[in-house]
Amino acid sequence: MVLGAWQVNQGKDEYLVVFSAQVDADADAAALREVIEVVMYSADRIEKELSGTDAF
Repeated sequence: MVLGAWQVNQGKDEYLVVFSAQVDADADAAALREVIEVVMYSADRIEKELSGTDAF
């Protein structure tokens, strides 16, 4: 990945896998939108691959 990374967080009875990316505080609207889309599509692709569904 050029932008973002997968994180695994462990709760009491489950694991939560999250794809996240950092954004500069002074990023313009176009840059923010691009980062949001990268995160959204990356997470959606893995969700479909792992679960076979598109719940979100």
